[in-house]
Amino acid sequence: MSRGDYEFAAQAHGYRRDADGSYVNDPPMHESWAFSSGGMYSTLRDLATFSNALTEEVLVRRAALARMWRPVRGEYGYGFQTPAVSSWTFDRRMIEHGGRMPGFVTMFQRFLEDGVTVIVLSNHIDAAPARVARGLGAATFGVPYQSAFERKPIKVAPEVLQRFAGEYEFDGMRFSLFQRDGELFARVGEGPEVSILFESESAFFVSGMEGTVVAMEDSKGAVTGLSVPVRGSMREARRLH
Repeated sequence: MSRGDYEFAAQAHGYRRDADGSYVNDPPMHESWAFSSGGMYSTLRDLATFSNALTEEVLVRRAALARMWRPVRGEYGYGFQTPAVSSWTFDRRMIEHGGRMPGFVTMFQRFLEDGVTVIVLSNHIDAAPARVARGLGAATFGVPYQSAFERKPIKVAPEVLQRFAGEYEFDGMRFSLFQRDGELFARVGEGPEVSILFESESAFFVSGMEGTVVAMEDSKGAVTGLSVPVRGSMREARRLH
């Protein structure tokens, strides 16, 4: 076996779960579908080298970095997300970018003033690298953090589920909450159903989710909308009917 053959054989395969829950190879997509994605192959070590090269002005000058890391459209600069300093960023200035291709998901974060880079790579399309990165960041900076996997749901009565059932709109996206067999589910368009887990009679979450969705109620206790956690702040999902 040649060196080239060995290197190709050593590459990770990308996986997904099929209908019966078994792991299968996630079929590759044609490169013409990738839009701006580079479809690159890399390693943790190479990405760490890249991060250090950026901050040491090996690749681009500091003036160019300042433009890259300044918000241009929403939180997005030139090639990086630039979230506002908040509890979500551990009260530190951070830039980040995720990646997603069939079978692979990633997250790259750099805490600019701390010289800390967090990189998470997964070869399972349904993994949550941003959640893993947040746990690693909390451990690095000594911030109290409860794993999303440790949350314990409670059972609520059918009438509580019915209070939430309906159509909602969030940032131009419509989604529905509906009750079936004593449980509440969420669905966006024709997408998959997602099970809703209750923390109290007025608050719920989705498995692995950061934060809690809280009911917005009128004076009679009717649910008029939802307060949704988004990167450390709460935003409103309006109830349509």
